[in-house]
Amino acid sequence: MAILRIYGDEAGTMPLDDNEDVFVTATVSILGDHLLINKPNGHLQWLIDQFKALHAVPFVAFIKPIPGYGKRIKQKLDKMNTMARMSRLMTGRNSQYLTEEGLPLRNYIWVHCMSLSIALATFKGGIIRKYIDKVDILLDQKTMAVPSRNLLKNLIRKAPSTLGEVLNQAKRRFDPQQVKEFESRLKFSQDTISLTWSDEIDNPSSKGGLYLAHYLASHYCKELKQSNNPAIKLLLSQIGFPNADIELTDRITSIDPRAIREWEINTGLREPEVV
Repeated sequence: MAILRIYGDEAGTMPLDDNEDVFVTATVSILGDHLLINKPNGHLQWLIDQFKALHAVPFVAFIKPIPGYGKRIKQKLDKMNTMARMSRLMTGRNSQYLTEEGLPLRNYIWVHCMSLSIALATFKGGIIRKYIDKVDILLDQKTMAVPSRNLLKNLIRKAPSTLGEVLNQAKRRFDPQQVKEFESRLKFSQDTISLTWSDEIDNPSSKGGLYLAHYLASHYCKELKQSNNPAIKLLLSQIGFPNADIELTDRITSIDPRAIREWEINTGLREPEVV
């Protein structure tokens, strides 16, 4: 059985306003057994050497606030919470994701970034290279509320269908035969995807991957605060990872029109307006 293991961590605080710092989520994916790292030192060159030697695939999703970011992200979450409450009232949905105050904004930012990091890690670290039967995801311990953990787990369970949609769209830009090959490698399903946090298990062998995810997030966060073109990005490109990151600053402030249309169909209501 081909198992893809994905380890995730983050660095920085999820930004609410224009003047706040960078936020980074990082994933490291490997095929097969857990990584065994006895003496991590965290230096940048050590990290790059580890990725190369272990055939581990790194990926980063980040937010770097710009003017207007704070207002737009708050308007988006206000609308999402309004829609979620109305959906819960009318259909009973979303009760496992919402606190009485709605989904906290910082938690939403974390969930959005980490879910995309995991999805792209599954694609770049897994199906581009091999048929995947099972995906095991381990995230560093968080104090995140249970509703937010539930939301992330629900998003991850949708990964197979989401990746299928992405590949279908990719046919317009890539070799159709290559895309067809990638589609054939989507052997896993929501029943063969597991997601746990490090405070939910006691497995020393899992620490190696978490070390790499931690240092990847830390180096990226530190360097993004100083430059839009961090040195680590060039180093990753030189060892075979030329597209190892994605910026979500603009994307996270908008709502997918398809989600709004689905909500309108499910509730029979019109899209709510927020100020």
